[in-house]
Amino acid sequence: MGTSTATVTTAVTTKIGDDQAASISRTMTMKARMAFLARDELWNHVKPYKLGYEPVGIDLPRTNHKLEVHEVDIHDMRGISDRVSLDRNGFEVHQLHSKLPYEDFFDSAKVAAVYLKEIQGLVKSVCGAKQALPLDAELRCRHASFPTSTGEHYQFAQPSLLTHIDVTVDGAKEIIKKLYPTAADEILKSRIQMVTVWKPLKGPVEDWPLAVCDATSLDPSDAVSADVVYQKVVTENYLVHYSDKQKWFYLDRQEPHEVLVFKAADSEPGQTARCAHGSFDIGARAHRGSNLRSVRESIDARVLVMHAEIDYPQAGEWAF
Repeated sequence: MGTSTATVTTAVTTKIGDDQAASISRTMTMKARMAFLARDELWNHVKPYKLGYEPVGIDLPRTNHKLEVHEVDIHDMRGISDRVSLDRNGFEVHQLHSKLPYEDFFDSAKVAAVYLKEIQGLVKSVCGAKQALPLDAELRCRHASFPTSTGEHYQFAQPSLLTHIDVTVDGAKEIIKKLYPTAADEILKSRIQMVTVWKPLKGPVEDWPLAVCDATSLDPSDAVSADVVYQKVVTENYLVHYSDKQKWFYLDRQEPHEVLVFKAADSEPGQTARCAHGSFDIGARAHRGSNLRSVRESIDARVLVMHAEIDYPQAGEWAF
């Protein structure tokens, strides 16, 4: 997918959810291009998949994804972030002043010892959960050539171009069974969730920010379950078809202490809020007469959330 530059409009009025009275006036809106799963009859017979490794000895494509790019209106959520909720809209904004300095985010041991402990506490509080278990932390530092592929191996993960939802409820249940083989039955009798915490390492973010979709505007039929296959484990997520009914938001000039918490899966009956997301190009912000300070650097962590009132055993190994 080639590079795209967003355009900006103002004086937009929209709503968070079709039946919610709160509206956003004079919200800055980006027009940007985002990638979606193409609508194709193939998905009526074949499940989308992606391999997280290079297959050896078999003639198998790394993925069967068919994509299409659409121009999307993406609204700034500043000023209305106190009116959205994890359970209704699928995302929230929280403040987290990490004790981990910038340079230590490149040390995985320090991230695990400090930052993941911090977000564990944050997520337990936000979700009112008995247990929160961070599964992984992905450091993303945009390469100068991104999104153009040069064929070289990048040292860090890149911003995610394809709109998706991190995991399905069934996928989250399988993770619990793997991590808690002796306690899974008891854990799964109660509510489970999977959330992601997204934090920029530098701010303000002026390069490839993250966009999130209001869950009330996402038609369930536009979320297509897909396999993500690693050498040691298979997980399941959702890829997303585009619809002009979807409402997309981003946090303009997001700072490192501002974290996006968004939900992928929730087993609670009747609780369907799940947050599609993906990155988009805002160019060099020429519309503000400013130069790009730095390329996007961020960390996102997936957190397994459990509500069962039990004594949780030590979790098993989770590795790809």
